[in-house]
Amino acid sequence: MNTTKTDADKQTEPVDRSKGKWYVLQTGTGRENKVKEAIESKLMQAPGAVPVYEVLIPVHKYIDPKTQHTVVRKIHPNYVFVRMDLYEEDGKTRNEAAWYFVRGVAGVTRFVGDPEHPQPISDEEVQDLLHTVDTLKDGATLPPPPPWLVVGTRVRVEDRDCVFNGSDGKIIEIDPEHAKLKLMISIFERDTPVELEFGQVGPCED
Repeated sequence: MNTTKTDADKQTEPVDRSKGKWYVLQTGTGRENKVKEAIESKLMQAPGAVPVYEVLIPVHKYIDPKTQHTVVRKIHPNYVFVRMDLYEEDGKTRNEAAWYFVRGVAGVTRFVGDPEHPQPISDEEVQDLLHTVDTLKDGATLPPPPPWLVVGTRVRVEDRDCVFNGSDGKIIEIDPEHAKLKLMISIFERDTPVELEFGQVGPCED
């Protein structure tokens, strides 16, 4: 009897996420997949050598109404999520092997947060991350917009690679089918509509 597990079988198995905490890496533009592949390749070459366990790039899929082709877009462009033990058991001493393992990957710009002592994302953010990954891994569907994305409200562009990074704008249109929105941003004292993706903006806190 053949007991070899197929790729489909492996994908349906529950993932043991009891080890490690989730950290966010910033990558060079368009380098997310290469960073993920490089980390996973290094882990396969020396399994168990460093406490790095999993790499995720949350994506959403949708059917392009013009081409009828499935389009895959990254929810957080230029960011990769890594589950690892970055610190020793005391929670303060940095695990140098894990640190240099990740920082040495070509395309990794930095850990998000304190450059020398980054902190993991919160439990709530972890739940949102895993929920997004689990619900979007199969079908060509999109999550609903975050509750703070409402036409008429102001949001801030939070994408360092975007020319409008740091600018505030009022939402004038939301396209949940493609996870995009239009902002009205003042440029040289003229209101200009700008199209962005959900992952490029955040709520205004002031």
